[in-house]
Amino acid sequence: MSGDAVATMAVLVVMFILLARDRYPPSGIMLAALSVLVLGGIIDSPTGFGGFANQAPLTVAALYVLAAGARRTGLLTGVTSRLLGGHGGRSSLARLCVPVAGLSSVFNNTPLVAMLVPEVAGWARSRRLPASRFLMPLSFAAILGGTVTLIGTSTNLVVSGVLEQLGFEPFGLFEMTSIGLPVAGAGLVAMVLSAPRLLPDRVDPAVDAVTALREYALHLEVEAGGSLVGVSVAQAGLRNLSGVYLADIVRDERHIGPVGPDEVLGAGDLLIFVGDVTDVIDLRSRAGLRPPAEQFAVLDHAREPQYFEAVIGRESPLVGRTLKEVGGRSGYRASAVAIHRSGVKVGGKLGDVVLHPGDTLVLLAGSDLRSARGAMQDFLVLAPLNHAVPVISAGAKWVALAVAVFIGCATTNVVSTFEAALLAAGIVVGTKVLSFAEAKRAVDLDVVIMIASALGIGAAVELSGLAQNIADLATSTIGSFGDAGIIFGILVLTILLTEIVTNNAAAAVVVPIAIRSAEATDIDIRVMAIGVAVLASCSFLTPVGYQTNAMVFGPGGYQFRDFVRVGGIVSVAVLATTMGMVLALG
Repeated sequence: MSGDAVATMAVLVVMFILLARDRYPPSGIMLAALSVLVLGGIIDSPTGFGGFANQAPLTVAALYVLAAGARRTGLLTGVTSRLLGGHGGRSSLARLCVPVAGLSSVFNNTPLVAMLVPEVAGWARSRRLPASRFLMPLSFAAILGGTVTLIGTSTNLVVSGVLEQLGFEPFGLFEMTSIGLPVAGAGLVAMVLSAPRLLPDRVDPAVDAVTALREYALHLEVEAGGSLVGVSVAQAGLRNLSGVYLADIVRDERHIGPVGPDEVLGAGDLLIFVGDVTDVIDLRSRAGLRPPAEQFAVLDHAREPQYFEAVIGRESPLVGRTLKEVGGRSGYRASAVAIHRSGVKVGGKLGDVVLHPGDTLVLLAGSDLRSARGAMQDFLVLAPLNHAVPVISAGAKWVALAVAVFIGCATTNVVSTFEAALLAAGIVVGTKVLSFAEAKRAVDLDVVIMIASALGIGAAVELSGLAQNIADLATSTIGSFGDAGIIFGILVLTILLTEIVTNNAAAAVVVPIAIRSAEATDIDIRVMAIGVAVLASCSFLTPVGYQTNAMVFGPGGYQFRDFVRVGGIVSVAVLATTMGMVLALG
């Protein structure tokens, strides 16, 4: 082993130890490791830092902008209410996980899970089901779906980038599908069969932390031509809701309350819900319900719309006036979503309610509301609520167009995947769904740095001769078991590194080794690289091995062993399927 190979191995060992200890940001650790390799003369600067000019990290950055546009406009709002059903068993899991895996194949899985976690948790809470039954399967389904196409996860782009760095052609959009699709199918089957039996019913920490409910009144309209017109209250699923109840229906200025389960809903009916602020806001994602028209005006013009709690003080000019009287004369654009008054139900239309000192309003407004002079004068306290805006705004059609253009261009090879992603991001920014500043904030710079650094580290592993040394060792030790032994060893190494460190780091290190091992045997290089890419993404054994697992760990109230139990079964299914497909196609 050459001096460069030994030095590279030493840097990798230190990097893996620091990543495993999880005390420093992974992006910083990987960038530092790359810097040491460049400063030590293992690789030159253009090669080492060439990853920052590679299409892989830039494609991921563009996809983050596209995902932020979908999140902003609520493009996926209400998806769980349409998909989920039943009593929380295997049928509910299948109805959730199969479509999520499909979405994840064309939509980067990290932002996808970030958007769906509150939706799934809210659906479970509204049916008095533990969120722990669904959140881990949600993460696993998104991971599995990400293995099907090149753009499903950043790890696939890392492997494609390493191939390009080593002089091979990068992956095509669907080149991974021949292995990724069977692997995703096997993993989903294993998860749907095992998760309901092995996942415990953990208490939702958010629900457990609530000690006293603050009641709000939320107004929603029945959408004309929507799915709730002509449907009874019970059939619409608006009875026995968790933390909220339908208190009144206003129809042509006539109040219908208390509301019975057999009351039939009509187009334009104003439904008045009362309950906990989180639960009443979650109702806005129900299909067939829409917010009043004035709230759409806010969404179309507000910068980064979000919810605020606003308390009216004794000296406020709003005291003694109605929201209708205040109207647009407030000097800022905001719309009242709900009102709370000392535990007393606020009846009637929000616009007709005379405001009192101490009233707390939930406002829909832009993020700059707290700096508006009029708002500072009107409200004693103005605090943002940590809750996403689940309303589909007018910009949703532009995001849908961007997604269609991206998939169409990348699929038909009109342009490269990178250029298609740039085009889609350009549509989102060009149509002002996001401002340029918001687009910049949408990009997870840590992920971009990790990918770019991983490409440079992978190049060092190859150019130092370390990949060849490890490949020679593998063929001499487990080569006696034939190609199957070498494939098994490479794939197991990938799984172990993915769980210990990060998926991108594992992929960058293993791919050069896998390529050299394949060249020493009769295994197809690209098939082997795909196998590594698939398993580098498939982290199911720990909550820290992959970003989406970390996202659901807290909200699901999970313990470490929960991942080991369910993830172990899924990992075995995925490993066996990947190995079988690599042997069959390689």
